[in-house]
Amino acid sequence: THFRSNKKFFGFEVEIIGSLGRAVVGNGYLDVFTAKESKFYSGFHSLTKDKRIKRPKKTGYFANMIENAVDFLDGKHEIVSTLENGIKTLDLIMKIKNILKKKQSF
Repeated sequence: THFRSNKKFFGFEVEIIGSLGRAVVGNGYLDVFTAKESKFYSGFHSLTKDKRIKRPKKTGYFANMIENAVDFLDGKHEIVSTLENGIKTLDLIMKIKNILKKKQSF
């Protein structure tokens, strides 16, 4: 995640990298790359942009998240996504990762 205050844009992105590829989700974009056999080097894989995956229509997710955080700090609204929810989500991601790791070792 990168926040740059000295730029003329607001940049927020989440990058997920795994053994099968890479996904980058940001404010207004989604890029998915899958690992394919390299055209340049034998025995290696390269990441290739998966053009079949299209960005969903406007969701307002990041804008709503920021609005909720500001409203919470101003005392106008309860926080929607709590630290407890974040920890549960990370725990779930780790469980999925461990399941996938076990499947790859067979």
